[in-house]
Amino acid sequence: MRQRPVRAAAATSTLAVSFFYLLAQMAGAGGLVALLLNVTGKTGQAVVIAIVGAVMIAYVLSARTRPTRRSTRRWRSGR
Repeated sequence: MRQRPVRAAAATSTLAVSFFYLLAQMAGAGGLVALLLNVTGKTGQAVVIAIVGAVMIAYVLSARTRPTRRSTRRWRSGR
């Protein structure tokens, strides 16, 4: 079996699973924030979920997420 199609299939399946996992996490986080802010109604909750999702995506894209100390050491040492 050639390596390129296998890698493409692995990448596609990983992204698909990650997308649905992320979707569930964002809906849960948005629901929790809506509960904490006492937002009622479907429209209000949907807006809160969208805002939480946008904030989390912006946070990750801005590269402010830090790797763990152990993996940072391993990355810097080249292992």
